[in-house]
Amino acid sequence: MFWLDEQNNYLPRLNHFLVNPTFLHGITLFMSLISMPFVDTGFDIGLHVVATVVMVATATALAVGFWKIHDLPINKAHKEQHHQVALITALTWIGFFLHWVWVVAVIVAFVDGEKALRHIRDVWREEKPNEPTMLGENDHA
Repeated sequence: MFWLDEQNNYLPRLNHFLVNPTFLHGITLFMSLISMPFVDTGFDIGLHVVATVVMVATATALAVGFWKIHDLPINKAHKEQHHQVALITALTWIGFFLHWVWVVAVIVAFVDGEKALRHIRDVWREEKPNEPTMLGENDHA
């Protein structure tokens, strides 16, 4: 299966593969799978046109979908008449290059800052019901 060349290096014997009928059958099977039966016909050109249209339509659909998802914060800010529309727009445009900035734009657009701050303030000031009171504070007896 191997033979030695002039420098005593082992080399594979190529004639083994060429005379082996199973090897030749594998080549013909492989060649029939990749051969193009419609070469130099009008049908071949039609297939190329269809493939080009599908490829361009897919790329366009991906670009439009990416754009629509990327504009969600701006659309939400305009719809809700957000006070920080300019900030959200700037963050969204910067988010094209720095994706984490787009996440900040989504958070600013979808979270009502005033309502969130009021809620945090109310939670902070809320008295605990099980909190012990000082002696004499509620003692009127």
